[in-house]
Amino acid sequence: MYFFFHLFTGIILGFLISDLTRDRRWILPCIAGAVIPDIIDKPLNFIFFPTVNGDGRFLFHNLILLAIVMVAGLLLWRKYSSPVIFSLGIGVLSHQILDSMWMEPVQWLFPLLGPYPAHVASPPDHLLYLLATDLTNPLEWLLLTGCVIGLLVYWNRRSVLARAGSHTGVLFAIMDCMVVLLGIAAGIVVACGLLGIPIRYLAVSNGEESVFTTFVILLAVILVLRWKRALKSNRPCLQDPGGGADLIPFMEKFGIAIGEMSLGKKIMIAVLILCGILLFAVFGIPFFTDVLQKLLVHHRHLHPFAG
Repeated sequence: MYFFFHLFTGIILGFLISDLTRDRRWILPCIAGAVIPDIIDKPLNFIFFPTVNGDGRFLFHNLILLAIVMVAGLLLWRKYSSPVIFSLGIGVLSHQILDSMWMEPVQWLFPLLGPYPAHVASPPDHLLYLLATDLTNPLEWLLLTGCVIGLLVYWNRRSVLARAGSHTGVLFAIMDCMVVLLGIAAGIVVACGLLGIPIRYLAVSNGEESVFTTFVILLAVILVLRWKRALKSNRPCLQDPGGGADLIPFMEKFGIAIGEMSLGKKIMIAVLILCGILLFAVFGIPFFTDVLQKLLVHHRHLHPFAG
């Protein structure tokens, strides 16, 4: 799986567990755990230990380390009522499942089955190549947009919930559209899995990966439906009373500051943001795409069997 699909999975799991337990403390650790294996393992493997196993799946792709984290998290949760470490472990577990780590049992269960299998050392620029493949993947940009929206909803949850009550018609229509689009996406993944068609933009190449991808999408559908039902019944969601101290993030303060501005300043800021987006779309995206494509071509020329 690509990086932003792992991030998307962590956000969905964190929100859903938080909604079920009425405890916000599950959200951020679960999100962090979903991406920590790639953030730590790939630089650690490719930069510092390129001859160990060469595929970027190292410490946090290991079931033994995950079991230690989960047990420690469970003990801390039971003794101190803090689910942070256990939630982090759930995020890491989601990453290992989406990566189908049981297909590489020696690495997954290291050191129980002996040393890592012999691999050709990864090329020096392999980490840059993986970054380029992520950034030239249009579906990753779409997932990144969804992840940013999800995080903004969390950070700015007070104003979101305050305004939701007066715009329920529009909000419910948006939620219905999200459910339909996610349902279509799940159907496409299922159809491709049954027909044996790999989904290159999601790195889904077999039936197992199709099942897990579909499961994540259906979890997103369940989360949206739960939020819709909660808003209809005025049940707390996102801003629940449990879970320790309430965070007051920068985005929430920024939203309040924008709300207090005059109409003229708001229009000026909106015009500047729009101009920035247009300039980036016209000049920035083609430039970065061209550079990344050249990196991909250069890498494949030097290492024709990479990727």
